[in-house]
Amino acid sequence: MRHAATFARWARGSGDWRAEARHWTPCALLRAAARLTDFSVRELARAAVRLGARADSRRRRARRASVFRRMEIEDELLQILLPADRVSGDLSDAQRDGNTPAEPFSLSPEERIDRLRKLVATHGLPHSANEMGTEKFGMCSLRGIVWKAFLGIGVIPVHNYMNLVAQGPSADAEKIGNDTIRTFIKNVDFTSRVSPDMLSRVLNAYCHARGNTKGTYVQSMSILCAPFLYLMPEPDAFESFSVFLECHVPEYVNNYRGVFSAFRLFEECLRVADRQLYDHFVGYQLKPELYAFSTISTLNACVPPMSDTVKLWDVQLAFGAYWGVIFTLARIVNSSALLLSSKEGPGAPLITRELEQGLGMNAEAVLKLSFELVQQFDAHLLQRLVKHAIQPPQPEDAGS
Repeated sequence: MRHAATFARWARGSGDWRAEARHWTPCALLRAAARLTDFSVRELARAAVRLGARADSRRRRARRASVFRRMEIEDELLQILLPADRVSGDLSDAQRDGNTPAEPFSLSPEERIDRLRKLVATHGLPHSANEMGTEKFGMCSLRGIVWKAFLGIGVIPVHNYMNLVAQGPSADAEKIGNDTIRTFIKNVDFTSRVSPDMLSRVLNAYCHARGNTKGTYVQSMSILCAPFLYLMPEPDAFESFSVFLECHVPEYVNNYRGVFSAFRLFEECLRVADRQLYDHFVGYQLKPELYAFSTISTLNACVPPMSDTVKLWDVQLAFGAYWGVIFTLARIVNSSALLLSSKEGPGAPLITRELEQGLGMNAEAVLKLSFELVQQFDAHLLQRLVKHAIQPPQPEDAGS
């Protein structure tokens, strides 16, 4: 009856019925019109239905355009990632006959990676990118294939992984077992795809591959491994995880040296991005070690749900792990008003648990704010950010 009463108000000349009817569905408008007896009001209702139908048609066209754009992105990813013989059926006759260059197969590997980076930065991967076991991509997800491309991984030596698994528990097996049973145990999105046994096999295999010296495994490794297993079969996840630790974040798993450098850099970034919040934390003697250890040491992988967090990892694998520091900064800066309000109470702001839950920001919001924040940093700070995960700490980054 609410809509019927509104039509009566419109008939009396009150309100802009064209503007208001735009937000109603045609079905709702029709139901309201059926309850009316006054002829002029019913005519007005029919006009509103027509207007609503046109608006609904525009929404459907916009949704279709969005779907087509996602399909175009997926097709472009297919052509960049897969060998020519895997997608030759999608090429035109002219391309197969050699009359037209069959882009992007003429691109060098470096150019293909640049194309992938541009797609990730401007459009992101399709919503279906996390699906595994599809006809197009096989057992690995599309996102997993993109990640392997960023890591420079080609054919996976499955027999190598199987041989390492066959060696059984590693010297760090007890520590690994204690961590894997707690990794995302309450996150159904993750546990429905990855079991503690899968994590344990990959981590023990990694320790064997590194000489099986006690202490090879450090606590954050189980969470750093999780995104790869979420998107790939075990052998692929093992190879990707190994390359990632060795080439992208070696300092993060070397007694956490890179993580402590990240804390110092985080404080500098916070001082630039939000000086008032920085001073607030200094007043409470709050160091990033106290509230951001888990988020920074795991490159935000600890923040559920995994299906959303992997979007942040797209950028970290495409452009560098240092983005993990900026993503954590974005969550803190976005909650600045809430954190500053704590100065009215006697205690320091307790934000560790909230930060591990994302502080209410999904990946899209984090990415948007991060791209804005990074523009505020000077070249020297950016250079130190880029290097901190892969090179030994510099004196200015190693202070306590």
